[in-house]
Amino acid sequence: MRVVLFQSPVFTRESPAASLAEALAVPEIHLGDLMRAHLSQGTELGIRAAEIINSGNLFPDEMITAVIRDHLHRSARADFLLVGHPHSAAQALALDELLRELGTPLDSVLYLKLPERDVERHVHLLASRQGAANEIGVRLRFESHEAMMVPIAQHYAGQGLLITVDAVGTPDEISRRALTALRERAPRP
Repeated sequence: MRVVLFQSPVFTRESPAASLAEALAVPEIHLGDLMRAHLSQGTELGIRAAEIINSGNLFPDEMITAVIRDHLHRSARADFLLVGHPHSAAQALALDELLRELGTPLDSVLYLKLPERDVERHVHLLASRQGAANEIGVRLRFESHEAMMVPIAQHYAGQGLLITVDAVGTPDEISRRALTALRERAPRP
């Protein structure tokens, strides 16, 4: 199964991604881990990434897609849980095209969405861990993430791939709800 997982940035410590990957028996892929591997190994992509980091710029969509492409081409497994990528509609289109080239389209896109009634509690909780002065930063990060998700969610909803799950409860509870939703959506044999 090939699944993209989006979750709110307020879940940085309490992510259900690992338990989801384990339950699905698929590798958990994080763009940051792939980028760090290229940097530490000094690959061509890593050298380009270091130049971009040193210039203070953001990684262009083409580079992010190249890192994902490199991993998927080298990976022995076609199944995965891709966490937090894509970050834009352009990256979503590039991922779709890459997976079409590989003959391995996405099965589902899970969006672990925090209901509005729980946003403030999670913002306060995360800010208290980071220091009360950071509450505005946490709230802005959350709002920015939610705004970024609108066109991506629309893109995948249009393909019939989007599954939205309430991100309330423990990571295990959220993971169980997500697995149930995935199984309900899966085609019957």
